[in-house]
Amino acid sequence: MSEHIELHPETENGTNQHSNLREVDKPAEHHSSRRARVLIKDRTRQQALRDRKKAAKSPSTHTINRAIVHAIMAELKAQRSQGVKVGDVSLSFVNILDLSYKHLTKGTHAGNSYSLDEVRIAITARIQREAPKPGDD
Repeated sequence: MSEHIELHPETENGTNQHSNLREVDKPAEHHSSRRARVLIKDRTRQQALRDRKKAAKSPSTHTINRAIVHAIMAELKAQRSQGVKVGDVSLSFVNILDLSYKHLTKGTHAGNSYSLDEVRIAITARIQREAPKPGDD
C-alpha cells in the first residue's frame, strides 16, 4: 500500500491554496458594517498621512515625542551630574528644543533622513498643540 498524502496542497504558482491573502486596501466582502467601513477609511487616512510625511521628510509625532523626551532626559542627566537634586532641576525650554532638534537632524539617530525645516516646523507645531483635558476620549 503506497499511498502518498500531500499535507499542504499547492496550486500551479507554488502557493498554498488554503492561504486567503487579500490586498490590504481592498475590504473583504464580509466587512459591511458601518464600524468596519469607518476603520478601513481611518486606516487609509492614517497611511496617506504617513506617506505624505515620509515624502516631505517630516518626522512623525512619535519620533518628535521621543526626541523631546531624549532632550529632557539629557538635560536632567547633565544637571544631576552637577549635583542638583531632582526636585531642584530647572529645565530650559530653549535647551530642550535645541537638543531635540539636534537629535533629529544630526548623528546616528537621523542622519540626513529628515528635512531641517520640516523638523523645525514639526517640533514647533507639536509643542504648540494643546494638551488633552481629562475625559476627552
